[in-house]
Amino acid sequence: MICIAACLISMILFLRANDAERKRPLPWLFVAATVFGAGVWAFHFIAELAYKPDFPISFDAGLTVSSFVAAIGAVWLGMFVAHRFAAPVLGGAMIGAGIATMHYMGMAALRAPTQLHFDAGYVLASGAIAMTAAAAAMRVSSRRPAVWGRLMAVVLLVLAIAGLQLTSMAAVTLVPDPLIATPGNAVAPTVLAVMIATVTALIAGLGLLGLIADNYLAERIRRSEDHVARAQRIAHTGSIEQDLRTGAIAWSGETYRIFGLDPNLPAPVGKAFLALVHPDDRTFARQAAAAGRIPDKPCVDLRFRIVQPAWGRGEMDSSRIRIGLGSAWRGGPMDRDIQGRDRGL
Repeated sequence: MICIAACLISMILFLRANDAERKRPLPWLFVAATVFGAGVWAFHFIAELAYKPDFPISFDAGLTVSSFVAAIGAVWLGMFVAHRFAAPVLGGAMIGAGIATMHYMGMAALRAPTQLHFDAGYVLASGAIAMTAAAAAMRVSSRRPAVWGRLMAVVLLVLAIAGLQLTSMAAVTLVPDPLIATPGNAVAPTVLAVMIATVTALIAGLGLLGLIADNYLAERIRRSEDHVARAQRIAHTGSIEQDLRTGAIAWSGETYRIFGLDPNLPAPVGKAFLALVHPDDRTFARQAAAAGRIPDKPCVDLRFRIVQPAWGRGEMDSSRIRIGLGSAWRGGPMDRDIQGRDRGL
């Protein structure tokens, strides 16, 4: 359960950080990485504590703590790469490699009168499973999926962890060796159990705080969108936004009204959008829109006429395309009723 909970909560928090509108994603990424990394760590050592051999076991303190830090650090780095550089596959592979590293550090932390022998083939296979499944999970999440898509991303993360855990069990062989003594800095199983309980409480607390904050911000965004929609209706000003990472385009309700289109239909793109532009202005509109996507040109003003199915031909007074952090552009089209007033977003 702790594995599933960690995957679910961390994915929700990562998607919040991955929101194109989020101005400060790093805290969300850190919390998401902490929840996921700590969950993987706790899941691993719970499995080790469940192992009941005929000889006493303990755990090396340094490796146990280092594996915890490594898990969180590797997951944070992978999530950062996936978010900042729009490289979900690479970021996911880094996450998979990170949890595999944590896993084998945790196994190396086991202290018992035995020798550990690893099968290289199974070790590589377990790492490949973790990297592939985690990369697939981040790829699915990068497409801003609906509920089922998000659940699929969570399932893939769980498969990354479970696949790694089960395959690695086949990779290790314990050979009893009574000459091996328990080191003085070893952590007793009861102490490790307390550490795991603390980490579990940390996951629950961070997850709860994250979900509360997510609901609060979602409500603020909803209210802000309502205010913007009312303001656009009053000013006869619409807006268009495109996520440059996914290609998704969203039109405001007022933009649909300006163009005389049914708001229940998908936003027109490419040739469908150019068909709404006056034939004499289509080449200019295409070139100007392309110029607005150049990084050293943060915004460009467009002024062209449009064809409105409901009204015939009107005029788009001024439309500004604005690049934001390389992830989205926004346009503010004008209604023909307010010609001569240069008001863009």
